[in-house]
Amino acid sequence: NLAIIKGRAGLGKSYNIERYLKSLKADYVEVTHITEAYLYRCLYENNGKIIWLKDFSNMLRSLKGIEELKAACESKEEKLITNFNYSEKQLDLPKSFIFTGKIIIDCNSIDYRFKEDIDALISRAGNNYLDFAMDFDTIKNLMFVLCTDENQKEITKYLIDCYEFVGFNELNLRTQYHCFKTFEYCLANCLDWKTELKDELKNNKSKIRSLVYTIAGHKAIKSIELKKYLIRSGYCSTLRTADRRINEFIELEEIYKIS
Repeated sequence: NLAIIKGRAGLGKSYNIERYLKSLKADYVEVTHITEAYLYRCLYENNGKIIWLKDFSNMLRSLKGIEELKAACESKEEKLITNFNYSEKQLDLPKSFIFTGKIIIDCNSIDYRFKEDIDALISRAGNNYLDFAMDFDTIKNLMFVLCTDENQKEITKYLIDCYEFVGFNELNLRTQYHCFKTFEYCLANCLDWKTELKDELKNNKSKIRSLVYTIAGHKAIKSIELKKYLIRSGYCSTLRTADRRINEFIELEEIYKIS
């Protein structure tokens, strides 16, 4: 009834899920970033299919969304889904129906603020819950495995060296792919690929990273110090809000928790 694949961005989760579904010629629908109010409609309109909820960390922070997913993934044969949303936009839908589909949840992280409900949802996946965890050494090794020629090996080594020196660009398979494309562009336009690549990686700082960089630089910083800074700078008003913001930054992989 349910499969959950969890792991940080850029490790090939979505690529492999899609590849496998296509190899099975499965009847599936790919859904990204929907609200809890729309989840009921999604389940109803795609009943009987495999529903792939892609990048679904946000929905797992909603108790109502979790409860609806739990009902859809019960182990019993007849899974009754009930609509508790009385919005006028839902008037065309029945108040309940029997769900016969299957669900895949693909997410970067899980927020355990509703721990008992999250655990109950994960239990419905059973052996189909995969925590796709990789440390940086494993990611580095995988990057070299994916190289198909000496040029790609040299680019990958340079990317890893830049990561270890700079420290704030993401080290993952997606970044590696972009570096290969930059190399091809430089080759076609007679440019120095190392210079172009280093400039790209240096400039790969979002507003959030720039904010954190002003206080932490290239060093690690304790979360309590970062919370204090966010409050003093006017970015947050309370420690509770600052704590929530930092957890969001980590989930979005704007910053990384190393202990």
